[in-house]
Amino acid sequence: MKPIDPRLLRYARSTRVFLAAVVVLGLAGAGLVVAQAMLIAEIVVGGFQHGYGVGAVRTPLALLVAVAVGRAAVSWLTELAAHRASAAVKSELRGRLLERAGSWARGG
Repeated sequence: MKPIDPRLLRYARSTRVFLAAVVVLGLAGAGLVVAQAMLIAEIVVGGFQHGYGVGAVRTPLALLVAVAVGRAAVSWLTELAAHRASAAVKSELRGRLLERAGSWARGG
């Protein structure tokens, strides 16, 4: 099963912007996951191997908080874009269904 049915893309042109946004946000989320892993590794290595105190890892901790907030924002925006894409698909498909039902009722 394909993640996106090509027939739906043909019928729902209004979703292309939202799908592109989901892809871009997914890439941003992946980059933030990598950044978060690197910051956690830096904090753990700095704290245990080098014996740094809290003051020495203050900057990586602040960056880690910023990355966590960024991941939350990207996650929220991804969900929003996905919801809007699905709403646009449903709206367009319902419109086409009503067109067909109307033409069928008229005998066409």
